Amino acid sequence: MLPCDARLPKQVGHIEVRGDSAFFIGALFDYLEEKFSSYIVKVKLKGLVQLLERQIWSKVKNQPGYETTEFTHSCTDWTKSRRFVAVRIYCELV
Repeated sequence: MLPCDARLPKQVGHIEVRGDSAFFIGALFDYLEEKFSSYIVKVKLKGLVQLLERQIWSKVKNQPGYETTEFTHSCTDWTKSRRFVAVRIYCELV
């Protein structure tokens, strides 16, 4: 991110970052939050299924079969807890 950030014009005050699971790194999140950036990154987390099973899920209005949950979690090497948002979809097998 440092080379990308260095190339941005000075007048850019906010960036939005989207990354795959290779970018699921606490130090990167610290950097992005320091720069006042928004980010969304696919989760790569050991024990994710068990973590999601403990959450309270809500149905999505006008979207049959869709449910969402939102919670905070801190991985062992992180400096703080962060917000997670998950979506699950139930499909009927015919």
